[in-house]
Amino acid sequence: MSLPDPHAGPRRRQCGLSLVELLAGMAVGLLVIATAFSTLLLTRSAAASIGDLSQLQQQGSHALQVIGQHLRQASTLEPWRDEATGLHTFGAEPAGPDEAAPSVAGTEGAGGRPDSVSIGYARGRWPAGSGSPRNWAQYDCNGTNVDNQEQEQVRAAFSLDAKGQLMCRGMKTSQPVIGNVADFQVDYRVDSGAGIRHMDASAVQAANLWPSVTAIEICLDLAGDEQGPEATGSYRGCAGDERPHSGRTHLVFRNLFYLRTR
Repeated sequence: MSLPDPHAGPRRRQCGLSLVELLAGMAVGLLVIATAFSTLLLTRSAAASIGDLSQLQQQGSHALQVIGQHLRQASTLEPWRDEATGLHTFGAEPAGPDEAAPSVAGTEGAGGRPDSVSIGYARGRWPAGSGSPRNWAQYDCNGTNVDNQEQEQVRAAFSLDAKGQLMCRGMKTSQPVIGNVADFQVDYRVDSGAGIRHMDASAVQAANLWPSVTAIEICLDLAGDEQGPEATGSYRGCAGDERPHSGRTHLVFRNLFYLRTR
């Protein structure tokens, strides 16, 4: 005969969750997941927008630096030594065919399309008997060494291609400087004899005033890679008109470069 277990209590009835409790738990779980997913999308969108802005700022600064490097040298002449007097002078030697081209020239895009600009300056020469020191090397906008070129004038032509790339045509080759360019506009400050006038390339060409250009204003409209609903509304483009963002971040860069005079 077995004795009863003194530790054994009354049996409790076991039961699971009810259907209402299960549905409530699933609803709370889905709400938590939806909130986390929404937060993830917002974070990703914000990170993409910040990355876009950073990339555009870097590209705009780089492009203006490259263009400005050549504009600041436009119209410069290399001095040469007059053996008879032992003095250095500028521009007294006969100009070659390539030197007859204007130091600055451009074309106006038809119907508000992107412009182009070409810049030239005298190629440097080694002092007699000095050899070719490496730290005196001279390069065009594509990094090509121009020391051994036949042309006496270094030229750089900037324009926009069909892919939205700002291209630079140097002494031999053409290659992109930056991408994501929506517009490239160039305006000119011209000393017409009656004060400084703002003119476009067509007006300067018609009046044959390229030698009178004193400054050039460069405008770049850059568009980001990311597309999203946060890039809404409009922005002011290079021509001063209102343009839609169309879901992409736009940054407009302007800079005025003053030219050297002869």
